[in-house]
Amino acid sequence: MLAAFTTTPKTCFFGLWEGFGGSELPPDAQLLKSNQRVLGLFEGSMQDATHSFSEWPGSQLANLWWPADRAWFIVSEIDYDSTIVAGSRECIDALLQSPGLEVFEVSPGDTLAIS
Repeated sequence: MLAAFTTTPKTCFFGLWEGFGGSELPPDAQLLKSNQRVLGLFEGSMQDATHSFSEWPGSQLANLWWPADRAWFIVSEIDYDSTIVAGSRECIDALLQSPGLEVFEVSPGDTLAIS
């Protein structure tokens, strides 16, 4: 679905947290160090979004990804069970209307924490 909202589906960027047990960063990954995490950043195509970087304890997908034209941005939070998509109003509306996805609209002040 997201391919319809980018002009660069063959060029995407990915970030994978290096702290997952059993995960292997691609050899060409550059490290991004924040005050809380270290992510391996690398380039690929949209098809790489379904690539697992670990065989144990199951699949481990990239935590961040976005196309080269920056039309949208995805983050799968490491400590929560949520994936957040930022994009154009048209892109978000298409996700909200998709019958096969559980989608909720959130605002910048919302939290994923259970209260």
